[in-house]
Amino acid sequence: MPDISAAAALIARALEQNQPSLSEHDSKRVLAAYGVRVADEAFADTPDAAADAAARLGFPAAVKGCGAGLAHKSDRGLVRLHLADAAAARAAAEALLAAGAPGLLVQRMARGRRELIIGAARDAAFGPQVMLGLGGVSVEAVGDVAFRLPPVDARGVREMILELRGRRLFDAFRGGPPVSPEALETALNAVGRILADHPCVSHVDINPLIVEDGVPVAVDALISLAPGAAAPPEAAAPAWAPERFLALFEPESVAVVGASDSPLKWGFRILFNTLEGGYRGRLYGVNPRHKELLGVPCFPSIAALPEAPDLAVIVIPPPGVPDAVRACAARGVKAVVVITAGFGELEDAAARGLQDEVVRAARETGLLLAGPNCAGVASPAPHALYCGMFVRHPGAGGLSIVSQSGNVGGTALTWAQFHRAGVARFISTGNEAVLRTADYLRFLAGDPATAAVLAYVEGVRPGDGFFGALGAAAAARPVVVLKGGRSDAGLQAARSHTGSLSGGARVFRAACRQAGAVAVDDPLEAMELAAAFAAQPLPKGRRVGIVSQGGGWGVLAADACVEEGLEVAVLPEETLAELDAFLPGWWSRGNPVDLVAGNDLMLLPKAVEAVAKSPAVDAVLVLGIGYIADSVARFEVSGLAKGIGLDQLAAMGAGIEAEGARQIAALAARYGKPVLAASDTALGAPAGRPNPVIAELERLGVCVLSSPNHAARVLVRLAERREFLDGIPRR
Repeated sequence: MPDISAAAALIARALEQNQPSLSEHDSKRVLAAYGVRVADEAFADTPDAAADAAARLGFPAAVKGCGAGLAHKSDRGLVRLHLADAAAARAAAEALLAAGAPGLLVQRMARGRRELIIGAARDAAFGPQVMLGLGGVSVEAVGDVAFRLPPVDARGVREMILELRGRRLFDAFRGGPPVSPEALETALNAVGRILADHPCVSHVDINPLIVEDGVPVAVDALISLAPGAAAPPEAAAPAWAPERFLALFEPESVAVVGASDSPLKWGFRILFNTLEGGYRGRLYGVNPRHKELLGVPCFPSIAALPEAPDLAVIVIPPPGVPDAVRACAARGVKAVVVITAGFGELEDAAARGLQDEVVRAARETGLLLAGPNCAGVASPAPHALYCGMFVRHPGAGGLSIVSQSGNVGGTALTWAQFHRAGVARFISTGNEAVLRTADYLRFLAGDPATAAVLAYVEGVRPGDGFFGALGAAAAARPVVVLKGGRSDAGLQAARSHTGSLSGGARVFRAACRQAGAVAVDDPLEAMELAAAFAAQPLPKGRRVGIVSQGGGWGVLAADACVEEGLEVAVLPEETLAELDAFLPGWWSRGNPVDLVAGNDLMLLPKAVEAVAKSPAVDAVLVLGIGYIADSVARFEVSGLAKGIGLDQLAAMGAGIEAEGARQIAALAARYGKPVLAASDTALGAPAGRPNPVIAELERLGVCVLSSPNHAARVLVRLAERREFLDGIPRR
């Protein structure tokens, strides 16, 4: 049984002696106490003692300098390897002591050719993080490592391995057995637990671990200390009951506190946007100088409102916000959105103090509060709520958006409206003084209106439970996370391999993957992916059928699929025979299915259905739809085709093409497989008008991407989601 108390005593002694780190010997004694297998070794302080220890442990042996704070011994010439006998060990010890080594560590050299690294570091935002990768003296140069937040389960270990370029080294290698995943799991969780148990420990590095008979053995290790550097985590706020969020997203009555008659003020624009969005509930203004604004009744104060509104949106100057929050609570308001800026986002003590006052006012009264410094809230159903600084009003659907930036969130709404991706909920979280992204994720995890979540995150704070909430949400529905900014809170000491290889963004991405969410850096990719998750079924595998109206696009699509880790499906003979029945005799007779520019516009939906219903296909990618509709637009603009019937012919073709689009759109539900389209017509249409065929596909839930590469990236994420739900380690 590991002796954790002995490990604690070693760390306490190092702290008492003001050591920057434990010695290698003591570091490995701590690791052994936590269940990590370490090399057979002995400490020595004289050449004769080193020779005796080497003879006792066995040859070949290694002799190393050893002492507190002694890192990167190889770089300092304080390591001697492959010592064949006692005389060689004695000579090596003499040389090391002469070079200034404070003590000696003698080891039996581990037998193995594979070198790994396992480490742990403490991030101010994420807390402890663990690392696995290929080790050795060049680990920083190679950088082939993967990160997770502890604890790590068996699937997590497998996924970390699969992320490494050198993952084949973990399989059977040069006559040796595969690396024990159980031993890796034990070691990873051990280093994570050391950081959790001892806030004074900043880093744990085990480099290298030599794989001996399939078991990684720690032959060098360093535990670094940072006394007092790790503050206790911020206390997590209590979880909000999910039903309370309905006052925020489905209010039957709304009051705009600070409604204005000036189009230059947000009090006017918020009121105007709410009205323009078609809000179907009861709407009030609060302004002592007006009895009515834009046809909306106004009242001199919150207390004077004829009823306690479900939601109050505050847009008054900062000094008045705390009292307004208290007045809302006194009136019985259920939720508040503070649009006003000028609080904790500023590097100003007075502004931060004002935010603290807002927080106290909300917490004293138990008020649900979003913001301050946010862009507002939207929920198209059931009341057509678009109450915020944004001016786009996408229709109702399954996509929910949580954004720490009002601008990014507003862009997502614009994109959703343009691409006819329906929205369930939208919230701009702002400064997150009370409600944080984690709170919204917990609500959306159980929200029946939400099919998928898109979250824009700039940072998380310790104690807010972000990754726990993210995991809960991702277990219930797909979550796409767009990360903005790079954290400098996790800068690590140079003596730590783990620290030098980690980074806020890198660890954040790994933690999202661990939680089951998808982290992306490209805003367009994030929105495309979230829309696909909200509208498309998940594939049962990675086999893709491609139907193209041009040979070149089919080739590019096949390349893109393979590069993303998808499989170009091999169509069975019965599918080929079905296609033979209506395609020209010179068609490609394989996958991709090339329609060879046939004149029959209904060939496309027939071919797509034949491929979609094949048991050898898990997903379908359609290429080259919408060209006839573009031709119609060109004819209409130019006027050159009028009088000779080409415009009427093109219009007829466009109608047939639109009907084909509707048939294609129905296939996803019919066969339970995702059907995506890629077409350069998605980039724009002649005369600046939307392509009606593309619009119809998007309206019906088919994602239309601008290139096969975009489509392949979306499809592989859909496949990974299925693998996550099925408990399969993701590649």
